[in-house]
Amino acid sequence: MRIIQWNSAKCLGGAEYRTLELTEALLKDGDEVLVVCRKGTILESKIKQKQFNFISFRYSFLGFFKILFNLIKWKPQIIHVHSGKDYTYAVLI
Repeated sequence: MRIIQWNSAKCLGGAEYRTLELTEALLKDGDEVLVVCRKGTILESKIKQKQFNFISFRYSFLGFFKILFNLIKWKPQIIHVHSGKDYTYAVLI
């Protein structure tokens, strides 16, 4: 299954650790996972460290289209949003 894990928090807390743990578990089960995160955050550095596939973005008009273009190209079956403020973006996509 192709799954997006979307978390754009600035800091590293419970939801961010859950994103990392869930991504690891899904990959072990054989799923394809793409993590969407905010550019320049601690979460992005953790994702790089674990060598997960990811897209990082800045909150902007261009950032929205960067995500949109990549999601259209990647064609996920599930988009799992971990942050309330990202629901609007996810619904629009």
